[in-house]
Amino acid sequence: MIKFLTLFIFMFHASFLYSNVLKYKFFKKDSYKGSVTVYNFDEKVFFDLKEIAKMFGARVDIYSVSEKIVFSLSGKKLIIAKNSVFYNGVESINFPKTFLIRGSRYFVLSDIFTNNIFTKVFEFRCDVDYSKGTISVYENINVTSVKYFYYVDKSRVVIYMTEKLNYDVNLVGGSLVVTIKNGSYMSAKDYINADDGVIKDISVKQEKSSLKIIINLGQRYYNFEHKIEEDPYKILIDLIAAKDDFPKKIDNNIQSSVTISMPDNIIPVKKEKYIIVIDPGHGGKDPGGKVIFGKPEKQINLEISKKLYELFKNDERFDVKLTRDDDIFIPLYERSKFANDSKCDIFISIHNNSHPRKKNENGFEIYFLSEKTNDPWAVEVANMENASIEYEGGVFDYNSAALVLHSIARNEYINQASILSGYVAKFMEKETPFKNRGIKQAAFYVLRGTYCPSILVEVGFMTNKSDKKNLDNKSVQKKVANAIYKGVIEYIKRQK
Repeated sequence: MIKFLTLFIFMFHASFLYSNVLKYKFFKKDSYKGSVTVYNFDEKVFFDLKEIAKMFGARVDIYSVSEKIVFSLSGKKLIIAKNSVFYNGVESINFPKTFLIRGSRYFVLSDIFTNNIFTKVFEFRCDVDYSKGTISVYENINVTSVKYFYYVDKSRVVIYMTEKLNYDVNLVGGSLVVTIKNGSYMSAKDYINADDGVIKDISVKQEKSSLKIIINLGQRYYNFEHKIEEDPYKILIDLIAAKDDFPKKIDNNIQSSVTISMPDNIIPVKKEKYIIVIDPGHGGKDPGGKVIFGKPEKQINLEISKKLYELFKNDERFDVKLTRDDDIFIPLYERSKFANDSKCDIFISIHNNSHPRKKNENGFEIYFLSEKTNDPWAVEVANMENASIEYEGGVFDYNSAALVLHSIARNEYINQASILSGYVAKFMEKETPFKNRGIKQAAFYVLRGTYCPSILVEVGFMTNKSDKKNLDNKSVQKKVANAIYKGVIEYIKRQK
């Protein structure tokens, strides 16, 4: 009787085990490579460890005493502990259960491989279709980001790539569909809610042999243009607004502020209070540089700016103002108008950099105005930051007399801005963990419209792991704010 009961229990457990075991087909893009055994448990899917490692081309080391699995791939390590996973020592995620042991077989949680951190660290993407029982791997991530920008007369979608790819653009009903052949994106799906009248929203969908960017059009849409550019590779899709919707002029109050008169003091002199305007870049519908994890650029810009604001506010020598103190969208011309109306002595715009292809690019850069530059990277950075809005060319009317005064004043402001940049760079290098990439000149719209010494600080790179970790860190943000504050103090001392 006991033997029969033992046999029954064994057969019950065996049947329970194998009733939860299935086979998933494994693809590299659209090429079938074999199958992987999976185990269903508690509404989660677990991969057979040895089989998935073989498909990935990874080495596996199992440490049964410490209950740890080390998954080595392309010189990087995935450390799977009992309830947490460490992605090459950079990022970690907690899971209720990371692996199961059934008999002598290890099964690892599929979610470990399908999240965006895995994609970023190991530079390939793993998608699982649980309804179809398929695993698809995309080894070459060649489309790094899709960004949306709002202009006065159009909306722009920019698709950043690591290489030149063939693409088609087709108008299908009320949508514009961009198909990138052999394109592989950072995530299986993505969504951007634009809702600016020209564009309703943008969705990104990964298919086996192509990537589709679907732009749903709004009532203001009239036509579209597209082109591909290099250094870095990117596809530009411009959605033109109907001409009746173009703003003919900025309102009378704004237009009147464009009348330019020579300021009383171009070169700083001793004053009872210096007026500082701090501009947190981006905001609202314009998120700035896109990242897979962590805080968006617009939030980091605002957090650093508020810390800098508090430093100046607590110093009786300064009257300080913010162009925005919340997550709202403000056109560039309104930022410079606010600075001019405030009669500011110094204008500081806070931003963060990104590179669509080179993740090792890191460090801070400080920019002051130049209409022309021979530095291709400075041009690229200016283009990214200027994409928030286009206010020149028909929006402001400068008469010839005003332009003469404008150019005289600007030359002196540029000279002073270059000096200010040097002092800020000195303290940024000394007191923050960010590498000094130098002081540069570029044609930033937000600097072009201000009539005082103006600088734009690119604090760090959103696309660099180390920089991004520091940018998200509030104590590092305080160091950045303190460095900029000290640079301004030093600048004012030397100008007296």
